[in-house]
Amino acid sequence: MASKTRSSKKSKNILLSLVLLIFAGYIIYSIFSTQIDIANKKAELAKLSAQVQEVELSNEEMQGLLDSCDTEAYIERIAREKLDYVYPGERVYVDRSGK
Repeated sequence: MASKTRSSKKSKNILLSLVLLIFAGYIIYSIFSTQIDIANKKAELAKLSAQVQEVELSNEEMQGLLDSCDTEAYIERIAREKLDYVYPGERVYVDRSGK
């Protein structure tokens, strides 16, 4: 009878060791998997942060253009270039020599 009890205890110890080994393997796998996910998310965050900076810079440039549209110098330049306006009594000379 003593050998059956010993054999039963050995079986339980082996089974417990196997379960603990599997559990430890699962924990290690979970940790590595989580670390990989964290690294991927950090890379994605860096990429999105760069995109945000680009868009903010573009917005600042566009805001500068909008702000400059209201200045008299801008309006005068557009009137001269696009609409061919001149001041009264002003003569405009066009160089047609191609140089």
